[in-house]
Amino acid sequence: MNGLNVRHGKLVAGMLLGLALTVVAGCGGQKPKVTGKVSYKGTPLVNGTVTFHPKAGDRAAGATIQADGTYRIDDAPLGDVTITVDTPRPAATPPMPPGTPGADRMGGPMAPKKSVPVPPQYKDPAASGLTYTVKPGEQTYDIDLK
Repeated sequence: MNGLNVRHGKLVAGMLLGLALTVVAGCGGQKPKVTGKVSYKGTPLVNGTVTFHPKAGDRAAGATIQADGTYRIDDAPLGDVTITVDTPRPAATPPMPPGTPGADRMGGPMAPKKSVPVPPQYKDPAASGLTYTVKPGEQTYDIDLK
């Protein structure tokens, strides 16, 4: 009887250990993915970048803002981050000769997507005032700049 109880105890202990390792591996394997929409005063940004800067000195991670204002960071740093948003300044476009691809009938360029400039403070991690806590797994965080 004693030998049976010992074997049964080892079997149960082994099963519990296996279950615990599966749970731990499952939790740790969820890469943090953050998606959302970036807007300035309610207007979606059409280009630029969003960067998550961790406070602990780890690597920063960023994403390009899409034409509909959305962004996706597939491997965001875990924990508290400071967020920066940078948009390109609108560039002056010289007129194109008629017949050039991308030119209208009058010779001017077709309307490029307009960049929405944001105040310079949002480009600086020390001044942006934008923070978020990244958790494991997928999450959504919309950024509305004021």
